[in-house]
Amino acid sequence: MVVKDPPGFEKVSDMLARLARPLIEESKTKEDYKKALRLAVVAWNAALLPEAERAAMLHEKRIADGLGPTGIRLMEKLIERKLALFPNEKRPILDIEVADLGGRFHLSVISEIPTSDPRARRVIEAKGLSPQAE
Repeated sequence: MVVKDPPGFEKVSDMLARLARPLIEESKTKEDYKKALRLAVVAWNAALLPEAERAAMLHEKRIADGLGPTGIRLMEKLIERKLALFPNEKRPILDIEVADLGGRFHLSVISEIPTSDPRARRVIEAKGLSPQAE
C-alpha cells in the first residue's frame, strides 16, 4: 500500500533534507545534491540498525573501500546526526527522487511505515484495510 503524506507522520523528505543540510549547502549541481542525499540515505538507514550491525556494515570491505577513511568518518557523523535529530524515527528510506525545478531542487522520498507502529495501524484502518492485506 502506498500512502502519500500519512496523517500523524512528519515528512521523511523534510527530515532527510535537515539531516543532509551540511552537505546540501555545499552542493552546486543536481548531481552534487543527489550525491549528498544518497549519503544521507545510507546514514539514515544505517542508524536504524543495532549499533554492532551498524559498525560492521560501515567496515564491510565494499563499503569501506568505496567510501575511504574520509567517507567513513563523514558517514559516522551523519549517523550521529540522524540519531541526535530523529532518535525515535524508525522508518527506513526505500528510494529518493530529485527534480530540478529551475534554480532549486525538489526532493521526494519513499519510506516504509512498519505495521508495528501504532500510527501505521491507524492509517491502515482508515483506508479500510487490515495489516494482513499488505
